Amino acid sequence: MSSLQQPEIVNRPDFKLAGLKLRTGNEKDELKELWRKFGERANELRSVAETLDAYGAIDNFDEEKGEFDYLAGVMLRDGEEAPDGMEVWQVLAQNYAVFPTSLATLM
Repeated sequence: MSSLQQPEIVNRPDFKLAGLKLRTGNEKDELKELWRKFGERANELRSVAETLDAYGAIDNFDEEKGEFDYLAGVMLRDGEEAPDGMEVWQVLAQNYAVFPTSLATLM
């Protein structure tokens, strides 16, 4: 993977992400496969997404095991539901580090 750009710190209100989730330690580059699968299903989100800008979010980090939940997704419009087989995460308002990149870079 190429080096990341400097992050932009942004303040976002509450929002929902819809996409594919993986529990991983990413020891075998499983995130690349998740992003590939997400790319194959991204068109299913066109009608329910704010934009097709993709987000990678991490939750439930287990420091002892080095594992975490990772969601590859897009912002869900208010009142919309995720397609079958996808998860929705409620993301709280706060400051976030945004690392601009492309899907090709992640795969």
